[in-house]
Amino acid sequence: MRSRAFTIVGFMRYATPQQRDHGLLQRMRSRAFIIVKTEVIDRLNKKFGSKLYTDKNVLISGIHTHSTPDGTGGTLLVDISTFDFVRENWEACVDGIVQSIIRAHKNLQLGRIQINVGQVDNANINRSPSFLFA
Repeated sequence: MRSRAFTIVGFMRYATPQQRDHGLLQRMRSRAFIIVKTEVIDRLNKKFGSKLYTDKNVLISGIHTHSTPDGTGGTLLVDISTFDFVRENWEACVDGIVQSIIRAHKNLQLGRIQINVGQVDNANINRSPSFLFA
């Protein structure tokens, strides 16, 4: 499911209702590594059966971002620019996570996880210049 909500609601920037985005710079991406939460596991159970993916072997970890649709957190601070939960935005996020796990499941292969520390320059726009310098 692709949400068009980014043209309607605020984003998780600075919890400011006046800050709105128009258009799309890039789509959010999710990548699933199967190192084998409630709604995601329920949907995976419908797809693969109830014993394969559980609370004990699914970890969902998110990096900090200010570029996702607002209204998905279920708390006032996270949803302040929309003033409420927005089901369409939440559905798009949950569906994206489920789809990334399904893709990973269909492409299982041996791999390694390596850890590095460093800086990636010019990788993303994380701050709105018009908001910062207004």
